Amino acid sequence: MKRDLTEAELQRLGLVKSPTMIDRGWTKEQIKDAIKELGFSVAGLEKALGVAPRSINQSLQRRSVSSDKAIAAFLNVHESVIWPN
Repeated sequence: MKRDLTEAELQRLGLVKSPTMIDRGWTKEQIKDAIKELGFSVAGLEKALGVAPRSINQSLQRRSVSSDKAIAAFLNVHESVIWPN
């Protein structure tokens, strides 16, 4: 079952919304950690979302509009927070 990350979990993952974080966005490792914090692997998330295998992983290397939206929706975070530019 999907749930939102708590403020403490965000802080532990280094995802607290500081001005620097907002300017740079999240690293691919921070995105993967946030997915794991919610109980999924990247492959498990791909299955749960019904997207092609490796599509989420590939979007962490090179952005993809559909995968970016799926990741942001799953993490319950606006895309512009994860990828500000």
